[in-house]
Amino acid sequence: MASESFKGASTIERNGRKGSDLMVFSFATATNNLAWELWQQGKALQLEDPTLGDTCVIQQLLRTIHVALLCVQENTLDRPLMSDVISMLINDTMLLPAPTTIVKDYSCRTSLCARKHIG
Repeated sequence: MASESFKGASTIERNGRKGSDLMVFSFATATNNLAWELWQQGKALQLEDPTLGDTCVIQQLLRTIHVALLCVQENTLDRPLMSDVISMLINDTMLLPAPTTIVKDYSCRTSLCARKHIG
């Protein structure tokens, strides 16, 4: 079950203190990693919120997940611009590139640290 993967999400400690803002990044990492795993296994539909019931349009859900994965690619130069994201979501016939490796760890958030991970 998808929710099992979130058990590992926990508050990250920095300088001996726990921070709720860092918890968000830990949760984001777990969410993205789960989405990436399911996408690669062809099981992205497991991310569907069961409360949507019959109102979920499967192709829209899969397209949204696809675009989301493009937005969290490890190489920031591979990520689409927000204007492109909007176009990708509104235009169902627009071909989407395959997502590459996604960011696996959000604990490194400073611009200096981020530059070290680009290329």
